[in-house]
Amino acid sequence: SGEVLYLRDEETGDIWTPTPQPSPAPRAYRVRHGAGYSVFESESHGLQQEMTVFASPEPPVKIIHLNTTDSLTENRRFTATYYLEWVLGLTREDTNTTLIPEYNPQYSMLQVRNPYHPELGKQIVFLMANRAPHGFTTDRMEFLGSGGSIADPAALHRIGLSNNISVGIDSCAVLQLHIDLPAGGNGDVYFVVGEAKNEEHLASLAEKYRDPSTVA
Repeated sequence: SGEVLYLRDEETGDIWTPTPQPSPAPRAYRVRHGAGYSVFESESHGLQQEMTVFASPEPPVKIIHLNTTDSLTENRRFTATYYLEWVLGLTREDTNTTLIPEYNPQYSMLQVRNPYHPELGKQIVFLMANRAPHGFTTDRMEFLGSGGSIADPAALHRIGLSNNISVGIDSCAVLQLHIDLPAGGNGDVYFVVGEAKNEEHLASLAEKYRDPSTVA
């Protein structure tokens, strides 16, 4: 897969995914599919987890919504890290070195263009979340490490990401969020993947989808 959401317990260092692949927790998962959405449910590491993936019926965006509930009688801190491989063409191998990534501080957003593509040259694709990231990177080697295993990314065994924006290398997009839950508490985060025709369209999508009521 070119897209993965990872969870990490900041106290124990345990790493897993709220999906059955690529880094499953040693517990059962329930996956439900409906008209335009998929829901992944699990309970592990003292957390009840529900991840819903769906696309907007109108603008070209996809939402990855994660709801977590602390099952323990103690406060918790964990990170949610979203990893995404861009293409903007036929194959990632063909376009990887021509992608131009940027970080947009106004919307805490990673965005990328492929100005060398004859049809997609003006298109801007983006990854954002409903809160400012704890860290980010566009360097796939930094995140996955030597060998490139999505089952066990090297960066998740370190504290934080480099906040590095690199051009002309093996690129990706990674946003990492901190999530703090009180004992028995509940929390929501969501990531938005989308495409915009130009800068004005990008700003309108960012304003719209950083509002939780729009996603709800």
